[in-house]
Amino acid sequence: MRRLTHHLDACLSCGQCERYCPTEKGIKLSTEWDYAAFTPEEFTESVEKELLRCEACGAIIAPVDQIRWLVQRLGPLAFCNPTLLLTSHQELAVVDPGFAPGAEFPARARRVNIQCPRCRRQTALQA
Repeated sequence: MRRLTHHLDACLSCGQCERYCPTEKGIKLSTEWDYAAFTPEEFTESVEKELLRCEACGAIIAPVDQIRWLVQRLGPLAFCNPTLLLTSHQELAVVDPGFAPGAEFPARARRVNIQCPRCRRQTALQA
């Protein structure tokens, strides 16, 4: 899990967070400001996101919500990438987590795993 915390007391309201939001919908600024509060805790907003990790090296790939958004945005093109395909199918309960394919072709079986780009290149070279 990753926690994103927005500190309203340190925000300049410059709009760069909205401009560079990868989903174009996650952050929306408004012209209504209400910064009146009595304690520092009231000046923070937090969101927790589940992270997707590489099955080979354990590196963080992206938040699961962002991968799902990417699958939705790409449509049928998302089926070209095993990581996007498996993530979208886990939500449908089509893919069993922790499934280990047979050991007949281990390098080929690893090709269909959730992997970061670096591990995907290494797996492609081995297969």
